[in-house]
Amino acid sequence: MPRQLSQCICATVAVGLISFAHAATPAPGNENIHLFSTLSCGEWVQRAGYPTGKMTNEYWLAGFMSGQAVATRINALKDTDMPSMALWIDKHCKDDPLSNSVAAAKLLFAELTKRKAGKQ
Repeated sequence: MPRQLSQCICATVAVGLISFAHAATPAPGNENIHLFSTLSCGEWVQRAGYPTGKMTNEYWLAGFMSGQAVATRINALKDTDMPSMALWIDKHCKDDPLSNSVAAAKLLFAELTKRKAGKQ
């Protein structure tokens, strides 16, 4: 795994998840259920226009994609890098501003999985 991607993954634990994890108020009777809001594509693109927002987006994306890879046991991240993945999400969100960051990241993971399968 490239060193830069490894650093992004480590930083995700400290910064990315905290930045995106806006706790929602659970419905009465569901106090033990913790919900987290999802960043809209409009918010993603807006944040990407600022250095700290861009970095936060990338940290979150590194953590999300790594989590998907571990959960699915698919090494879809091999032969890719963070700037390329972030650029893909940026383009997706500009093309579909009513979508959200999680949906975009899931589509990206599916695309990387499909490309990896094609190389085998």
